[in-house]
Amino acid sequence: MPLLPQGSTLGVDDGSTGYDLIGGVDNLNIDLGQSDEIDTTDWDSDGIEEIIGGIVRGGNATFSTNADPEAAGTPTSNYDKLVTLHASQDVKEWQLIIKSGSTTVATATFDAFVKGLTQSVPATDKLVTNVTLRITGAITWS
Repeated sequence: MPLLPQGSTLGVDDGSTGYDLIGGVDNLNIDLGQSDEIDTTDWDSDGIEEIIGGIVRGGNATFSTNADPEAAGTPTSNYDKLVTLHASQDVKEWQLIIKSGSTTVATATFDAFVKGLTQSVPATDKLVTNVTLRITGAITWS
């Protein structure tokens, strides 16, 4: 049965007491990484390429949040938090808690920096901030 992720949260380490939640997240994708390919073809390869897997390169996490221009400049403004993180390029610990209702299905913790921000301003829909995080190491799942 498919899970509905309502109740899930995404937060960034606040440096002191826990995670500062990013509100209004309506979509999130995590690229778990890609393996390098190492060509091991040699004269004995019967004319067929031979490849082995190499190092796994960290991926990106992308998400979108509902933009709230009225909250800009306040301590709870997603946009202000994300712009500050993007400008600093600081690697922070992020935590994704996937829930289905009140049940926690999985928790992912990873280090990342804000690689990109875009603002979507459609004529017939809500304002959205799109965020790209560059994951800098392994993702821990629990």
